[in-house]
Amino acid sequence: YLREVRKIPMDRLAHQPGATRWAEHVEWVDPETGEVVEWRHVIVNAMTAGKRLAALHRTWLLPDGSGPDPVRKARGRHKTMIGTASGAAIRVSPGPSGLSPTRAADKGRTDPLIITEGYEDALTLAVARPDCRTWAAGSLSLMGLLDWPACASAVVLAADNDWDKPQAMAAFEKVEAWWRGQARGRPVHVVRAPAG
Repeated sequence: YLREVRKIPMDRLAHQPGATRWAEHVEWVDPETGEVVEWRHVIVNAMTAGKRLAALHRTWLLPDGSGPDPVRKARGRHKTMIGTASGAAIRVSPGPSGLSPTRAADKGRTDPLIITEGYEDALTLAVARPDCRTWAAGSLSLMGLLDWPACASAVVLAADNDWDKPQAMAAFEKVEAWWRGQARGRPVHVVRAPAG
């Protein structure tokens, strides 16, 4: 899924994401029917807040890994979170130091931090910018619930191209305002892909 469908050159990552696991048997409760279903082929990502595991982010895939489960995708549920995701993120890349956020802060090491909505975007940017720490918030609304970590010298917000979605554009403006309000003179940048 990541290498062939999303075309992410995983072998070019400076650090393989320690937050990511592959699960072959995961139980899922359908919120509409209450039915418990065992599903195969799920990407599971740890969402961390400070030093604690706060939530799990799960991407439900087709059995052959060729894409997201279409039934869940049609319902908007091919990605789900359990736990308390507010204030937590998937730590995709530790940046050039290779240090955890806590260790980096303890050593006074700061690097730019890229924050994305989605995990796949964070992986893509971690490949493109190994000089930055990269985190995925899991959703647009969750991007605006993170606090500026002590390990970040600057924050780069990777915005999805939602030009045709006024509600999403307005929500991103709130996220950007949240980060600028925390900046205290530190740089905040917004980047968008030229297409897609």
